[in-house]
Amino acid sequence: MLFMGQEFLEDKPWHNSPNRSDLFIYWEGLRTDRTMQDFLVFTTELCWLRRRHPALRGEGCNPYHVDNEGRVLAFQRWVEGRGRDVLVVVSMNETTHWNYALPLPAGGYWHEVFNSDAYDSLPDTGGYNPNSVGNPSGIAADSRSTGGFLFSAAVVIPANGVLVFARDLGDEVLSDESISPVKDPLLESHRGLHVAPHAGMGARRNAT
Repeated sequence: MLFMGQEFLEDKPWHNSPNRSDLFIYWEGLRTDRTMQDFLVFTTELCWLRRRHPALRGEGCNPYHVDNEGRVLAFQRWVEGRGRDVLVVVSMNETTHWNYALPLPAGGYWHEVFNSDAYDSLPDTGGYNPNSVGNPSGIAADSRSTGGFLFSAAVVIPANGVLVFARDLGDEVLSDESISPVKDPLLESHRGLHVAPHAGMGARRNAT
């Protein structure tokens, strides 16, 4: 749950009095504060990710991998009776894991549909962080047993990063003009960076 303003890093306490102008939400930050602008893009695309992948809205959740030494956590989400599995991998390590043996609950190919490192220092010209690290081509599970699982894959996990892998690129979600971030003039003013609700982050990064 996000409290109003948290989607773009508003840090002032909330107050319902119109006389407390010092505590009004800082909407101007969406035009002038680069950190706020970048974080809004990050939050907006997370919301679209959840809409595109029903497993992120389902009740199935299995934290299947805990690596205390490497400071990595992975959990599996799915839709009961349908699958559509999604894996969320979180690193709390200060350094990047370049060849991490990640156990996988199932074999086959997994798309990287979200990478938090792509939103660090967004370029003025639009698009994503050109220096981000991850797995833009996806990962293919092999038959090497790791952590008690029959399948695993060598993955790149950015420092203090979050990765989301999915079996598919997600559902096509029709844009509602009343909520589409593309129609938000504050977001459109953000250095030409437009959030496309019809294309998952992983798909767009693979195309570049």
